[in-house]
Amino acid sequence: MRTPVTKLLALGLILLVLLSMLFSIRQVLEDRQSYRDAAVQRVVQGTAGPQSVIGPLLVQQCTQSWTERGADGSTSSMRKQLRSTLSPASLRINGAEVTVNQLQSGIFPVNTFTLKSRIEARFEANSLRPDAHLPKGGSMQCTTPVLMLAVGDTRGIRHSTIQINGQTLEAAPGTTLSQAPQGIHTSLQPLVQGQDQLPEMQVHIDLELVGTSSLAIVPMGDDTQLQLASNWPHPGFGGAFLPATREVRDDGFVASWQVSHLATSAVADFHAGTPICHASTDLLPDSQTHATSAAEAATAVVDGVEIANDGPRKSCLDSFQVRFVNPVDPYTLADRASKYGLLFIVLTFVAVGMFEVLRQLRVHPVQYLLVGSALAVFFLLLTGLGEHYAFSLAYLVAATACVLLLGFYASHILHGWRRGVPFAIGIALLYGLLYLLLQLQDNALLAGSIALFVVLALVMVATRKVDWYALMTPGRKPQSDAAAAEPPPAPAD
Repeated sequence: MRTPVTKLLALGLILLVLLSMLFSIRQVLEDRQSYRDAAVQRVVQGTAGPQSVIGPLLVQQCTQSWTERGADGSTSSMRKQLRSTLSPASLRINGAEVTVNQLQSGIFPVNTFTLKSRIEARFEANSLRPDAHLPKGGSMQCTTPVLMLAVGDTRGIRHSTIQINGQTLEAAPGTTLSQAPQGIHTSLQPLVQGQDQLPEMQVHIDLELVGTSSLAIVPMGDDTQLQLASNWPHPGFGGAFLPATREVRDDGFVASWQVSHLATSAVADFHAGTPICHASTDLLPDSQTHATSAAEAATAVVDGVEIANDGPRKSCLDSFQVRFVNPVDPYTLADRASKYGLLFIVLTFVAVGMFEVLRQLRVHPVQYLLVGSALAVFFLLLTGLGEHYAFSLAYLVAATACVLLLGFYASHILHGWRRGVPFAIGIALLYGLLYLLLQLQDNALLAGSIALFVVLALVMVATRKVDWYALMTPGRKPQSDAAAAEPPPAPAD
């Protein structure tokens, strides 16, 4: 480069080229994440998606019929659909066990689980028949009351038995509810007394359920308790309620929840059509998603109170939720690391530039481009290795390869191992700092800010005596500190 300004312009162009390279690498990361999501989708299609458990509930469908006479004397037949439900006075799911297994879809691991639970519910004696006003001459026809239990994906049901007051009843598919059609139900005809009166019932449901990624249980009882144990040591607790107690160990976790109906509107929200939200809802097959508009649903009478049929009241249904997450996501970490890519390149260029200034060396812009390319390729190498090995090992291998390459190349462009080795050590420290930032996560901003301040301070101290005007003016020699301090000679008489 003939002038420093020309070289600075060339370096600016090189930075733009490297920035586009980093952008392309981040697009590769997004593509790999989409491939991973497609692999999870293949497992979901063959097993079951994220699972939820809602219920049990008592349900009875009724139809009111009457005749109305118009002003002109004509008559018309009118009908109104009613749905009466009763939630349990107490709901207990104690001793539930979740066994998590990792399946491989190509090179991608997918977490599936098997839930084994015993659901205990107590229903008070009641009549589900709605106490609704009937027009004169009208009639009401009601179906047999049923006990229903809704799940997120019925393909995951491996086993279920229903016992009521010690009597085993046959389970049938479906729930009879349009807003949550997937699940099981059983007819309560053997227990119905006069006028659809039901006695106090002790319900026991044994359920074995397979799913993928996450499990949600909705507190539908007046008092709901859940105790859950699993062999997965990396749970992600979410939903509307965090566990009251939890113990996470290396071999799994145990957690428990307890919620009163006074703390949640889950029952009313469920009948209003509010969906359950999973972090991986988009993994559900299209055939498993269902939405019911307010116009499609019957008027709901919940625990004797009519619920206004005005659509969902919340965006998500209150639930206890556990996600079975992988503790280290190589794509997320690689994406976070790539965000520091431009900073890495700039700091490396500054280091090379300091060698140029302080040691009076000349480094061609093409050599800057090759050094920056090696730094950019690190993130691509990290992503590829992270798909096959633990992230820490992948990071170590990728960083070591790049440090050795850059150290070897720098020893030639900087004319000696004595300059190449310190340069390689500096690059190694940068990779070490980046790994520290990835691990800290919550304190990454603080650590990164301090590190940048230290680097800036070192650059300022090292270049404090540089005559930048002399460097920017071709043919002018830098002025030493001694010459600058010496006063000009006195004019001759």
